[in-house]
Amino acid sequence: MSHLVHFHVDQRAFGVWAAKRGLSGRGEFDPHHAMHVLLSALFGKGVFQPYRLFQQRMGPWSVYGHSALSAQALRDTAELVGTPEMLSVISVRDLQGKRLPERVEAGRRIGFEIRLSPTIRAEGREQDVWVYQAKRPIPDDGELMERPVTREEVYQDWFAKRLTGAAELETVRMTAFRQASMLRSGKRFIAPETVLQGTLRVTDPEMLRTLYEGGIGRGKAYGFGLLLLRPADPERPF
Repeated sequence: MSHLVHFHVDQRAFGVWAAKRGLSGRGEFDPHHAMHVLLSALFGKGVFQPYRLFQQRMGPWSVYGHSALSAQALRDTAELVGTPEMLSVISVRDLQGKRLPERVEAGRRIGFEIRLSPTIRAEGREQDVWVYQAKRPIPDDGELMERPVTREEVYQDWFAKRLTGAAELETVRMTAFRQASMLRSGKRFIAPETVLQGTLRVTDPEMLRTLYEGGIGRGKAYGFGLLLLRPADPERPF
């Protein structure tokens, strides 16, 4: 049984802890990389993912994520192994959680929001899937004219393919995009970061549950791929 867990983050304490760990400096700070390090240290590697960090302008930051452990089990582990500095970042006593639904029936319409980094492995490296597709030569048969052309269309298509068999997209829109500076294994690089919202219709409940629990796409340990559910968009009349 998996759980959806939520907690708040003290932004100032997070910055101090990250600086002491050498995770920020010289004007370079990737909060998602630092959060990955913190979650691994508090709960164990891979125990709390996928997750998403919400960086509110006002008030404390917050995190939502999935774990096979309950909020109480996570709390017990963090209180046992966490240092005072770590526990000043996350108030583990305020951890909240709920069990994820065991099954959603086929045909059910569900609204969603998800933060993704739509990339493709090509030419020996990860590339923005929109940039990669834009660089591809135009074939003689005009096939390129039938492919998605805008960044939003390409990202929507990339996401839809990852839902294949589990759900069909009814509506989808890109609500945020930026080229984000990311840090992995001491190396800094630029990659796309986008947020998609919309409504899907369940086609295979078990496949969707697997995607929902495990996350979608790459970077699930760094704040990507968490499918957050919301009310479905109103059905469009035909």
